[in-house]
Parts: sequence; structure tokens; C-alpha cells
Amino acid sequence: MANPGQLVLINAEIDGDLDAAQRAELARTLLADPKARELRDDLRRLCQTLDAVPLVDPPPGLQESILAAMPQMAPMSAGIPKRWTGMMALVRDVIAASSFAGSSVRRAGSISTKTGRAPT
Repeated sequence: MANPGQLVLINAEIDGDLDAAQRAELARTLLADPKARELRDDLRRLCQTLDAVPLVDPPPGLQESILAAMPQMAPMSAGIPKRWTGMMALVRDVIAASSFAGSSVRRAGSISTKTGRAPT
């Protein structure tokens, strides 16, 4: 598995948030590490799959009942990258929605902090 620094660079690449130096660093990593390349490709496919999920409105009251049933979360640390907070919210929403049989899944917010939309 990629180290945390590699994962940050891979996520930033998917988001389109790399500067030239970061892009070069990631290119070197991907050339040298087949597992990092595989992880990057897997994450790209995952993002493309999630982008293909149509956005639908949940049944009336579903979102409110899910949010009311969830424990209150402490504020996020300033050290966590913005992409992770969005991804964590997405995972939370998917898990909560999947616990309701037959319910529609709605992606919460965008993934990219720069473009305001998910990468293609």
C-alpha cells in the first residue's frame, strides 16, 4: 500500500490539484512503485464509478432521519486535507443510506475542492 504522502499526491492528482513539483514527484513514484500505480488506477476507477451514479433525491424525510440517528461528530482537525473531509462525508452518507433497504443513495457534495465537481 502507498504511504500517506503518496496517497495525498494520488488524491490531489485525481482532484486536479497538483502543482508542477508535486506532479513530478508523483510521476517518479508511479514509475518506481507498481503498487502505487495500481492504487492510483483503482482510485481513478472508483471515482469514475461514483461519478456515474445518478444523483437522485432521497424519499421525503430519509435524509433527516439518517442525520438525526447519527452521533454528533467533533469538528475536523485543521490538519486533515479538504478532500478527505468531503470523502469522509461521502462514505458516511453512503453507509447510512445503505442501511435502509431499497433506499436511494445520494452523494453528498463534490469531491474536488478546486473544481467544485467530481473528476472525470
